Amino acid sequence: MRDPSNVDVQGLAAAFDVVGTGRTLQVEVYERMCAALMDGRLRPGQRISIRNLAAAMNTSPMPIREAVKRLEAIHVIELNPGRVITVAKLTAEDLKEIRDIRISLEGLAGRFATEQISTRGIAALTRMAHDMHRQWESTTDISRMLRANKEFHFGIYQAAQRPILVTMIKTLWIRVAPFFYEICRNKGHVDFSIEQHLKIVEALRRRDPDGVAEGIAADIGRAADQLLKHTSSDGKAARKHVASP
Repeated sequence: MRDPSNVDVQGLAAAFDVVGTGRTLQVEVYERMCAALMDGRLRPGQRISIRNLAAAMNTSPMPIREAVKRLEAIHVIELNPGRVITVAKLTAEDLKEIRDIRISLEGLAGRFATEQISTRGIAALTRMAHDMHRQWESTTDISRMLRANKEFHFGIYQAAQRPILVTMIKTLWIRVAPFFYEICRNKGHVDFSIEQHLKIVEALRRRDPDGVAEGIAADIGRAADQLLKHTSSDGKAARKHVASP
């Protein structure tokens, strides 16, 4: 098992965006950690010490500990002996429940967005969807794709102008998004997701709330199916390892 004290701090620092000014340090550190989780830049299997997180974000350990405490309370990360954090595991039942809630909440946000979004907003989302398609065909850069995917989805949800709803959606994304990196190694999955994005923007242009919700549901459902398969294969591999002499 890799020693978390030997993590490349410079490489780790690249995982954390500068969120912006006008925030307290505690809020900024928390938001930077959330962004890294939602983009899949903090992923399952990584073991990172609080000391290295503080060095990566050029801050003291105190705001890191406060952010870790908040994320631990909503079951996003786990604090292990030696003040080492890991992304919390999700069971098959967790994944199914998150899938069902996401389809309901994100579909609702999509319906509200269809009514509220401006023509300029639709044009911006259309550009995002087509840019993702072109980028994926030319680079297959998973990290870049995951960030663009988050920006696309939350571009829709923010347009709904329902801040409480968006906060609820964000909490679910923080829990499940760290697992997206692994399933995006499957090119077919990413191709399907991009196809749904293109369908969603077409539905927005038609002002078709059912079409938007259906595209969102298909995208979420396919990702959940892939995650469930991955969880199942990991479980089988672990049982086989335990049973081996």
